[in-house]
Order: sequence, then C-alpha cells, then structure tokens
Amino acid sequence: MERDLISVLVLGVAFAIFYAVAQSWRLWLAGTTDVLFVLTSGITAAFALLVVREDRRDVTRLTHLRERLRRVHIGFFLAILLWFIGELTWSIYEVLLHVEVPYPSIADIFYLAGYVPALVSILAFMMIFRNLVTLTKKILSALVGLLIVGTTIVFLLHPLSISSSPAFVKVFDLAYPLLDAVLMAMVMMRLIAFTGTSLGKPWVWIFGGLLSYSFADIMFSWGTLTNWYYSGHPIELLWLYGYLALALGFNRQRKQFTPRSTQKA
Repeated sequence: MERDLISVLVLGVAFAIFYAVAQSWRLWLAGTTDVLFVLTSGITAAFALLVVREDRRDVTRLTHLRERLRRVHIGFFLAILLWFIGELTWSIYEVLLHVEVPYPSIADIFYLAGYVPALVSILAFMMIFRNLVTLTKKILSALVGLLIVGTTIVFLLHPLSISSSPAFVKVFDLAYPLLDAVLMAMVMMRLIAFTGTSLGKPWVWIFGGLLSYSFADIMFSWGTLTNWYYSGHPIELLWLYGYLALALGFNRQRKQFTPRSTQKA
C-alpha cells in the first residue's frame, strides 16, 4: 500500500475520532471544525495546482490530448480554489469575527461559483473519452443521473420552492441542491460509464471525492430543511473525505507527470 494512501486513511480515521470527541465541545465545536475545513481544502487546492504545474512543465509529451486534459485539470483546480476561498470566508465569520454566518453570505458566492468549473471539467473529460463508452453504459449512466436529479427535485427542490423564504434567499436555497444533484449525477454517470475501461485510478479518486462532496452538500440542504444540521455535525466528514480523496487523486496524477528520478514518496 502506497504511503499517500496510508496517509489519507490515517487522516480519515483521525477526522472521525476528532468529530466524535469534539461533539462535547459545544463552545469550540464550530471554530475547530472550520479550521479543519480550511486546512484540508487548502491542501487539496495546492495538490490540484501542482498537477497543473507539472502537466505544463512536461512539454516533451504535450499532445492535443494532453492539452485538453490540462484544461480539465485547470478547471478542477479553479473549482477547489473557489471552494477553499468559501471555506476560508466562512471560517473568518465564525472564528475571527465571532458572528453567525449570514445567509446568503460572501462564502455562498464562492461555494456556488466553484460548481461552474467543476461541471465544465467533468463534461470536458467525458467528451475526450466518449469513444471508450459503450451504448449500454451510456443509457445506464443516463438513467442513474436522471434518478438522482429526479429524487432531489421531489424531496428537496419542491419543498424549498414552496417555502416562505424571501425570493433572493430562495434562489440560493434552490441553487445548492440543484447544482449538487447535477454534479452528483454527472460524477455517477462517469464512474458507471468508465467502469472496466482504461480510466486511471487517480481519476477514480477524483470523481469519488466529488461524489462525496456533492452528497455531503445534498445532506446539508436536507439537514437545514429539516432542522437537524448544526455547524460541526458529523455529516461534515463527507466533505472532508471528499477533499482527502481529491487530494489523493491529484497527488497521484502529479506523480504521473513527474520523472521517477525526482519523485518523493
């Protein structure tokens, strides 16, 4: 087992233990978990940036395919960077300013903005390798995608659309689960479509991380709608695990672009 995978597994267990213990720290729970989110998302963004830099540096192998994949990498980096800024902004409200995070807030702008490059990158990836996918897998993945979006519409979008929230707030209420459902559907479609193909393991980790992130966001929307979510709730582990999986995927892609003589474990 490679050291980066062991590190991710150890961190995953440590995060779970931390959340279990921290549930009794009501006074410090939100602040400590906020800092954890900033650190984890920041490290993930750094790994994504390293992939972009290494890919650009490897000019001897630059082909039309590699150039298109580099654009996908840039898109994922921008998505993670925007989410990191969102986490940082949220943390500033709670940790530095000691105020309740307003809704919508500046953090929400960055969170939502991150979906744009993420969705564009996933679509671009699919277009690059569309010839590897059989018709049966295309149909199956499309059905799964429709099921995810349809379920979200029935159980989240509809209740939110008839709520008494102001129109401006309702725009954000609907945008989150809708974008999450589309992201989750597209990721599931890609994973199903590329099962059994030559899709590299780093991409599986990246798509798995996005799946965990989008599912966590949907659960967050459901939790706020039904009033069981609070800042520091263990459901947040799904976001952190998503970031860890993304970081692992980006790190393994970085190693693919780095000469073996210069690689470090």
